[in-house]
Amino acid sequence: MRDPGLVLTARVLPLAVLAFSTYSDEELARHRATLTELAHHAEVPEQEAHDSLVEGLQGLGGLAILGGTLCAMFVWLSQRAAYLPMSVLAAVSTGVLGFAGMLAAIYGARLTWRGIAPRPRRTDFWLAVALGLLGAAFVLAGRLA
Repeated sequence: MRDPGLVLTARVLPLAVLAFSTYSDEELARHRATLTELAHHAEVPEQEAHDSLVEGLQGLGGLAILGGTLCAMFVWLSQRAAYLPMSVLAAVSTGVLGFAGMLAAIYGARLTWRGIAPRPRRTDFWLAVALGLLGAAFVLAGRLA
């Protein structure tokens, strides 16, 4: 069974190129392939898995930055026009920001702390989804109150 967190991390890896660093096409393809193999629980050398997870954290950071930027834009727009639709979009982008930030924090903790399993688990993804949904609900409730 696939790990949805690692699949998503592999998919958002190109956002790291936009936000943080430059990769050659070969490096980007190698890191995405490694993350996809990890998601399918394939045997991957530990150093290669570590390197790709670190690069994946940069992609999640890029997603968090994009979510925060969109949230700020939608909040600003909701004050000027289309209050309800822009408030909903602000809540959704806040959820994306919370999700990406939490997943990056969990993966970062797994990479740096020695007491826990270094490879991500499925529960990491669902914990991040729950936090993202909670953040979206709080922002939506605050904007509509």
